[in-house]
Amino acid sequence: MTEEARRWSDDAQRDLQRARSMFADEDWAGAAFYCQQAMEKWMKALLASKGENAWGHELTRLTKRVAEAFRESLPASFHRAAKELERDYTAARYPDAWETGTSYEHYTKEMAEERISWAEQVAEFARSRLFPGTAKN
Repeated sequence: MTEEARRWSDDAQRDLQRARSMFADEDWAGAAFYCQQAMEKWMKALLASKGENAWGHELTRLTKRVAEAFRESLPASFHRAAKELERDYTAARYPDAWETGTSYEHYTKEMAEERISWAEQVAEFARSRLFPGTAKN
């Protein structure tokens, strides 16, 4: 694995831990945002492991690039996760992403649970490609 891929994967794991902590604190919007960050960074780690430059925050584009780089189809849940989490990059942090209310008011426990599940699936996929034969939590 390249040093750049390791850097991205370390940050991705940290963001997944942040999402879990925020979930435990009932900060659903914060958990959603850090799930977006974790997925983005896992995708960038995977691309970096193939020597590709990973730039931007568009998860749908990053996910497509990972599938191409690894020459394999990604689970269908990744594409749905990419679309939903891409919105969370802004909507989970800024009240003007919503017509009324605050970001926090628009996120629920169920939404945060779903996003953590997605981020964990992406992490498992990424670890299996970045660290074959090892379990890295």
